[in-house]
Amino acid sequence: MLAKMRGVSLLPLVLLWGCATRRPVAPSPAVASPRAVQGSRADMTTRPGPADGYVVDAQCRWPDCFAVRGGGDHWFEGDRPLVGFDDVTTRERWRKMILDAVARPSVNTSGFGGACRDGGLYVTLDDWRDLDGAITRVGALLAGEHLRDEVALCIGAATQSVEIHK
Repeated sequence: MLAKMRGVSLLPLVLLWGCATRRPVAPSPAVASPRAVQGSRADMTTRPGPADGYVVDAQCRWPDCFAVRGGGDHWFEGDRPLVGFDDVTTRERWRKMILDAVARPSVNTSGFGGACRDGGLYVTLDDWRDLDGAITRVGALLAGEHLRDEVALCIGAATQSVEIHK
């Protein structure tokens, strides 16, 4: 049979076999369950609009995301709107500054993408009750540094990896 299949890739068959023989299993007790979103939208009291040197914007592309946009006169070193950072070291320094400002245990992810208008950094928290403080602290950082960058603060459940066994 293999002789007749010369020139035909066996990869789809191998992949199909692998998918058919793998099954998700329940996490072991040592693996934490995903944490559901805590609180509700009603716990957020910050309203969209201008604040002290920054603007809060609720018109984001992603659901349950809020942009904190600095009203300053320059971008963070190496950052360009809709383009991103020139180098990884500078990008990670920016991420650390923002995560330090958010400073909540409910932070579960961060990354770079187009969550709101200008793109850039997004931070996902899993507790609505932490959002007001995070907005205030990130806004104060942007205002204090006279930055015009945008940070998206989003609400979402923490993700969990699932073990796959043969």
